[in-house]
Amino acid sequence: MRTCLVTAPLGPSGRVSLTKLVEIFKVFSSTILVVAGERIIKNFGPSELTDSLVVPTKRRFISVRTMTSYALLQGKVALRVFAVRRDFDVCIFLLGGPQMVLPVLMARILRKRVIVFHTGVGSHLLQATHETDAANTSLNKLGVRMLRASEVLTGILSNKIAVESPSVAREFGFDKRDVKLCQATLYVETDKFVSTKPPRLRRYLVGYIGGLEVTKNADKIINALPYLKNSLGSLACLLVGTGSERTRLLSEAHRLGVDSDITFHDWIDHNQVPELLGDVTFLVLPSKSEGLPNIVLEAMSSGAIVVATPAGGIPDVVENGKTGVLLESVDGESIAIVLLESMATLPLDRVASESRRLIQSRYSLKSAVESWRSLLSS
Repeated sequence: MRTCLVTAPLGPSGRVSLTKLVEIFKVFSSTILVVAGERIIKNFGPSELTDSLVVPTKRRFISVRTMTSYALLQGKVALRVFAVRRDFDVCIFLLGGPQMVLPVLMARILRKRVIVFHTGVGSHLLQATHETDAANTSLNKLGVRMLRASEVLTGILSNKIAVESPSVAREFGFDKRDVKLCQATLYVETDKFVSTKPPRLRRYLVGYIGGLEVTKNADKIINALPYLKNSLGSLACLLVGTGSERTRLLSEAHRLGVDSDITFHDWIDHNQVPELLGDVTFLVLPSKSEGLPNIVLEAMSSGAIVVATPAGGIPDVVENGKTGVLLESVDGESIAIVLLESMATLPLDRVASESRRLIQSRYSLKSAVESWRSLLSS
């Protein structure tokens, strides 16, 4: 089998997911091509995508210009797919690819087998962004509708629709009875993401690693810190990421008098993540919208206790009180109360062990390969 993986231009977290999918498909593909935005990569390596990174912007609203640029990008990607038409049999669209109608249509016209793989990027994420944004214009709403229509069209055109978990399928509005709908996963490097310290002996009580955008609600973590500090006397918090909210978060931390309690890092290389997660007691993810975040799976493998909203596929891996904690409210005081109660009543060592056991059984490379093998043979 010869495979072509098609994505939008990628940021750092997208490169990690793409690299994992390439590793999965090496098992049963004689050829793997990558079309990342306007680039065609025939010998893929993570460093190949350095100049394809999306630069974070403070503009969160949709304009005629951004819509036109997106349409032009789709045309260019479709032409790239056409250019490599003789080199692949199966075309998989992911990480922004499932919203690209023109490239999907091109692949179907070329009589290729098409699979759209929905992760965390989609119309639901854009809608959550604009619901939170004060600049929620009619053009923004039109953009969300158009993106949702694109997802429906690519689903109709595709041979298979892949999702990482049942809850992700619901997040995207897919009918579980759809014969095209299949589950396929990525994997966690459990030999790298290991638990080296009991949760209570770790340096950072609270950690966050991810994008600093409005839908991530990272400001709610900062709002929780004064409550925690008042109860505990002292604390250490780790906050890693870049995005349009970063400057505001720094200002908020200073205003609340907790900036000295927070270790801030810009986006770091993925190879540094295992060491940081191994020093976090609670990984807090109060996101408004998600798919199935890699960082949640990696934290669970590392023995960090995940405290997160039931967004996207998170409830499929975080069972309240057993493999983590689900947040019902995301205001600062509520998060602080949940963390303090968890410290007082939750058997953290047992939760950490159960979490790692789940990841080892369901998100190993072998399990991921089998999930894709099953999808491709159906």
